[in-house]
Amino acid sequence: MPFRSHLCRIVIGCFALMSVFSATTVLAQLTVTLPAERMVVQRDNNNRASLRIAGRAMQPLDGVQVRAVARVTGQGTDTDWIFLRFSPGDSLFTGALPVRGGWYRLDVRGLRAGQVVATDTVQRFGVGEVFAIVGHSNAQGSGCYIDGTNYCPSIEGATDDRVSVVPIDQTTPAFAQYEQTADPQYLPGLVFSNLTGASGMAPFGNMAWFWGRMGDLLVQQLNVPVLFYNAGFGGTNMEHNYKAAYNIPFEHGFCNYDIRMPFVNLRNLMDRYVPATGIRAILLQHGENDRDNPTDTIISHHYGVIDKLRQEYPDKPDLTWIVAKSSFVGRPFENVRQAQQTVIDRRDYHTLTGPDLDVISSGIERPDGIHFSPAGQRRAAQLWAETLTDDRLRRAQPYPAIR
Repeated sequence: MPFRSHLCRIVIGCFALMSVFSATTVLAQLTVTLPAERMVVQRDNNNRASLRIAGRAMQPLDGVQVRAVARVTGQGTDTDWIFLRFSPGDSLFTGALPVRGGWYRLDVRGLRAGQVVATDTVQRFGVGEVFAIVGHSNAQGSGCYIDGTNYCPSIEGATDDRVSVVPIDQTTPAFAQYEQTADPQYLPGLVFSNLTGASGMAPFGNMAWFWGRMGDLLVQQLNVPVLFYNAGFGGTNMEHNYKAAYNIPFEHGFCNYDIRMPFVNLRNLMDRYVPATGIRAILLQHGENDRDNPTDTIISHHYGVIDKLRQEYPDKPDLTWIVAKSSFVGRPFENVRQAQQTVIDRRDYHTLTGPDLDVISSGIERPDGIHFSPAGQRRAAQLWAETLTDDRLRRAQPYPAIR
């Protein structure tokens, strides 16, 4: 091959590579900051949400458009392209996209002179149901050791892509700081993942436990994604939550009243995450550790905790608590069950009945008489999912994202 011809081919090839690289670089010069990957925002009772969108452009644009595309046929409703507010001065774009319940890809594109010159994509986001979990070890997740063998290992996480959490690793220095201070700066930000067997759940859940399986059942039942926050704290009860909420000192071997554990976990998730995602309800699974208190005292602790949270978040005055019947320590305790039923039955109090977990009673399901084995976890997941029907959830006032 003549030298000139060879040189010409090299030059043409270089220009072609530069053109491809340049086009890719230009089309990438747009960044979506909200929603985050795998974020789920709370839907309303008409199966809709106004999805808040924000981001930045790194080049001059005439406008920015957005659309949502269902990731799987039948799991959402595609939207048309709409324009977002765009401020050329600071290159920021913001807006809201009406979206029906489902699991989506979000496409954003920047326009100049009628041409698409920049794009970004959020591969997964959802409009569905958001729940916060409160309870002791059977809510947080816990092993049960008999003669050195753990008979209560966590079952697998979710297999459905639509079950999300803010993952947390309790072995990290950041979590150690959080455990000592309850300072939310040590919690993860708006970083979401699928609920795998290896992931904890912010702010305090240390394993998938039965919530991954419950999430699978729930998304298949409702056909919308779900997001869980877990504020459970093993070894605590409603009395500890009540006293921490109202600044009443108590002694505990490992739950630090001075930083207002365990109630502060609920405060932190309400402050750090719920403004961006919204919330449907609190899933309450306490009771076993309340068995030494009389019924009236247990009722008072429930009312105090529920009232306190609503007072601290006055924009959510009717936030619903879905209360499990849960008291089993070798046997059910009627003083606890009666208290839970009284709270559930209170008129106009926005409390709903959860599953009766005391039916999980065999030695196979609770090897130590308290905690759930894998068989017990699968049954608990089934009971929770059967309780959270569309009809029941519509009785719980949903609160949308506000930022």
